[in-house]
Amino acid sequence: MALDFTGGGAFSPFSAADMTFSAFADTVALTRKFHRQIMERIPDANYLKDGLLEDVIAGGGMLGVASDTVNVYHAEQESVVSNITVLDVTPSGAGSNTGTLLISGTDITSGAVTKSFIYALVGQIFSTNDPGVQLIVTGVTTTPFGATNDYNITVALATGLSLATYVADNDVLRPLGSAVGANSAFGTGSVRGWSRFGVTFQTQETVAGPLPTNAYNQTFEFTMGNGQNVLAPRVLLDAYVRDDLKKMAQIIAGTGETLNGLPTTMGIFKTIQTYGQTEDYTSAALTWDAFLEINDWLRNRGAGTERDLWLGAKVFDTIQQNFGTDFSLQLRYVNADGNLGDAHTNLGVGFGQFASSEVTYTMKRMNELSHPRIFSNAGDGALAASGTQYYANCFMILPSTKVKIQNGLTSRTQAVEAPMMRILQLEAPVTVGGPKVMKRVYNQAGAELGLENYKVTMRQDFALQMMLAYKCFFGGYTAA
Repeated sequence: MALDFTGGGAFSPFSAADMTFSAFADTVALTRKFHRQIMERIPDANYLKDGLLEDVIAGGGMLGVASDTVNVYHAEQESVVSNITVLDVTPSGAGSNTGTLLISGTDITSGAVTKSFIYALVGQIFSTNDPGVQLIVTGVTTTPFGATNDYNITVALATGLSLATYVADNDVLRPLGSAVGANSAFGTGSVRGWSRFGVTFQTQETVAGPLPTNAYNQTFEFTMGNGQNVLAPRVLLDAYVRDDLKKMAQIIAGTGETLNGLPTTMGIFKTIQTYGQTEDYTSAALTWDAFLEINDWLRNRGAGTERDLWLGAKVFDTIQQNFGTDFSLQLRYVNADGNLGDAHTNLGVGFGQFASSEVTYTMKRMNELSHPRIFSNAGDGALAASGTQYYANCFMILPSTKVKIQNGLTSRTQAVEAPMMRILQLEAPVTVGGPKVMKRVYNQAGAELGLENYKVTMRQDFALQMMLAYKCFFGGYTAA
């Protein structure tokens, strides 16, 4: 192995081979075929095959999205209309069609300044809970009611109707059109802003212990994309696999906390729990009715009709047990081969999709969560006593993206219109002025370690970017 490179000394730890190994690591990470081949050599392979990681690789452009900056943002905007919730109704008089409604304002905070926006404008028409009766806003008070951000608005129904009959406390009024006089003064509108979300890059290092010559010379052969065959030390394979396992653990379960002053990335579970919908169930409560409720939540957030249902290992059993009777009641579902299934098809065994209301769910197993050392509670006395298997019992729902996305990030900020998850990696060179790579591999020889030992160090900077997470759902149950 050559240890010299342009500008380096005779014992520089940065070599041409390092760049080759870095290119190998990047290629494996982005190519499903290579990834499977390299993983076949270790027992951990069973937990990285056919799971979330390989789905992201197969998605193309979602894993290892190259970034040349840590300042990566995307902008999101929710609906441009809003419901209003009635806190209190005060009719102008008995049987009157007019009166005052107390409603909540929406707080928008920018730095130390907090402002409230009233999404009820003069002339705005709302539907009452009776679809055949509407009301119109005739006036808005911009002074808060008491010490709260609640506001009074005046409204009117059609002549001859009683406000008290059609509007009550806690009613949710739905925005429709508007009506103003042909020669009325211009009114005041409402404002919708964009929310900008950034990512936090996490720097990860994986170091192999110093190895003597006989151990370092255990090699494996791999083929580069250009057909070149390269012999690499076995320790590189071990470091690569361990590095990938650690990264996927953070991508899935990272909390985004700052630990000992070091930033970590927020994983997909925590991101959905923070910005999306989440609910905790007992195994008995995860029923068909619960799923219909989830449908309503996601429909109200515009999650679409094609969704991926990612499941922990035990959730398959729960769905099979709890949904079995309902699937027998003429509900149509589809096998993985696209053929209609019968009522006795075993979910999880050749089973691909099922329909719930107008939504089609594609069932996928999050195989990584079955790893017995990373995500298992085995051996934990307190958890075993309570019957808790958190990761085996959790699931998440992601709207199917099916969109083309850029492989590189050339702009710092972009708007998004479809939910997507992608894993960003910061590019950097192994050698000064050398080509940029995402996984940086460094070989060190005996001269650098003080003894005739050898060591491999791997570094990478990665972050999870979750777009439109509010359209996603995370669920789980704590009972075994």
